[in-house]
Amino acid sequence: MKHLLLKLALVAISPRLADRLRATWGVLKELAPYAAIELVLPGGTVLAILCWLYRRRRSAATSVAHQASVRVRSLANRAQHAHNSCIPI
Repeated sequence: MKHLLLKLALVAISPRLADRLRATWGVLKELAPYAAIELVLPGGTVLAILCWLYRRRRSAATSVAHQASVRVRSLANRAQHAHNSCIPI
């Protein structure tokens, strides 16, 4: 129900403002768990920052691994193509 109301509200405003609201909502949804940790636990600021850094590090490692696998596949495809296009003499 909430999502339907949000969609109806976004229809009534300009597309540019709707995009800004969606981006802001996405950031708030991403940061909410860290804000809760910070507010509820003693020393929560340090813990929230450590959790955020750990999650970013894990995301960055996954991204780097994905990029590396794409490069390896690309090189393998090029090598296969070069091998198939060679004409024996």
